[in-house]
Amino acid sequence: MKNKLKYFIIIASIYSFTGEAQTIYPLENLFHSKENDIYYKDINFRLSKFIGTWVYNETVEGTQHYFRVSFYKKEKKNFGEEIKQTIYLDELVAHFEYKRNGITIYNTYPPFGLVFDEVLNSYNANGIRGSSLSKNNLNAITLMYDEPTLSCRRNKKASLDLIYIPPIQGQPAKLQWQVNRITYSILNCQDGSLRDTSDYQIPLNMVLTKQQ
Repeated sequence: MKNKLKYFIIIASIYSFTGEAQTIYPLENLFHSKENDIYYKDINFRLSKFIGTWVYNETVEGTQHYFRVSFYKKEKKNFGEEIKQTIYLDELVAHFEYKRNGITIYNTYPPFGLVFDEVLNSYNANGIRGSSLSKNNLNAITLMYDEPTLSCRRNKKASLDLIYIPPIQGQPAKLQWQVNRITYSILNCQDGSLRDTSDYQIPLNMVLTKQQ
């Protein structure tokens, strides 16, 4: 009975601030509707398990890799401006830092985080963000993936598959990280300059540990 009452309160609260114009759907239903003025909201808190700071610190074939990433939830991101519709959604965005053999390759944490600031306000920025929840695995999500560049953007884009691994026997939670589906573009920047053709620098496959 308590669970039913809690569910009713949640639904009622959603409709109370929705108003007559905007329709709210669970984030799991992302882009399932062709209606206008939609908000895909994380009402089931599927993003929560990914929020926080995660670290990978390993030496592989003589190369030491240190990667730190912090995920945050940005609520009611205006996605529709990219496709000329009124669509909002909740999404994960990230600060990250990568060092190779002690040398900093990227750092998008403040005060260095110009890339992160752009990610919060534009889908055209280089970074890690998204909200495509898995239908088959409650602990999985797919994000858009890119790395910082001094060019307008890279000549490639990719998807990042994350799988949350719950803590076991006192061990902290883990995060399986895999960059997939890399696609390439032959287009140049709008000003005619060339896109960045360099390889991604961050390891494509890692298992990160949740930090307290």
